[in-house]
Amino acid sequence: YDKACRLFDETKIVLAFQEFEESRHDRKFAKPELRNRTENVDALSVNADFDKKIKENATVYYGVEAIYNNIKSTAHEKDILTGILTQAPTRYPDGKNLYVAVAVTKGIHGIFEDTFSYVT
Repeated sequence: YDKACRLFDETKIVLAFQEFEESRHDRKFAKPELRNRTENVDALSVNADFDKKIKENATVYYGVEAIYNNIKSTAHEKDILTGILTQAPTRYPDGKNLYVAVAVTKGIHGIFEDTFSYVT
């Protein structure tokens, strides 16, 4: 979106969703227990970036991002000799959610051909 207003001259907004599965399988040397861990994650994020020219040679860039992860984690051990399954500790707490929010700013002031950046 590039219609200038008091808060920004241009903005970019991205909404994303991703489903993914990770699995880990490990066994100690010469031991029959094979540990299997599986995580299913639904990840949703929104990112908004803005820029505003405040003077002829000075621009402020700022943005926000929020991420939400819904995690389903399962684990078991299998005795590879007998085929018996037992529960094992999961990598992440099952059914837990993760929220992350970030805000960032950056200012650029051109002096001749040099630039100055400040990131927080």
